[in-house]
Amino acid sequence: HAEPSRWILSVSIALIYGVILYFLYPWRLRRYYKKTLPETMSPYFGIEVVFSFSDAGIDLTYSLGSSNYVWSAILRLEQTEEHIYLFTANAKALILSKKRLTSSVPVDELYGALIQLKNQNSQVIS
Repeated sequence: HAEPSRWILSVSIALIYGVILYFLYPWRLRRYYKKTLPETMSPYFGIEVVFSFSDAGIDLTYSLGSSNYVWSAILRLEQTEEHIYLFTANAKALILSKKRLTSSVPVDELYGALIQLKNQNSQVIS
């Protein structure tokens, strides 16, 4: 009967294909991301930044220079377990790592203060 040998052949081909994909796919992904990520990443990604907050806005100091944002440039604030996000566009944010904060103010108080600063200082003047 030819059916059991056909089944064994099908399983063998599937196993060989699975093994090839198991080893080849991660290699292709690493190659793809190694090639494309540096071209698309901001030069500011992953560098250490010092944030200073005031009524006027947010001042950033880092190894490449400095910049500032007025509160009206911050669209929204969000937080997760590990980060505080200050969105300047729908898919662009200033990211504060909660683990690396050097402020003596507790994280929840800092987040509340940032929301308050944003709400008080981003009023549109007509």
